[in-house]
Amino acid sequence: MIAQLSTCNRPQNNYRELIDRLDLKAKSELMVILAREIADSALKMESRREEDVVYELAGSWKDDRTADEMVADIYSSRISFETQ
Repeated sequence: MIAQLSTCNRPQNNYRELIDRLDLKAKSELMVILAREIADSALKMESRREEDVVYELAGSWKDDRTADEMVADIYSSRISFETQ
């Protein structure tokens, strides 16, 4: 059984009212468009996750700084502990 959309004042309800006015052919075409959009979005998310995993496993990360800027940040953040 398909779950009912909540009756709250949400954008989905506005879309549902528009969809109710469409004929069967238009509804079918809309379903195809939405299914393709969902599939494309899922593929993009999956691809993004795989890319992030590769970076994590390689011990690297994405950064807009140059190598020299990163090295400068590392040196500037060093703390020297003197023994007493």
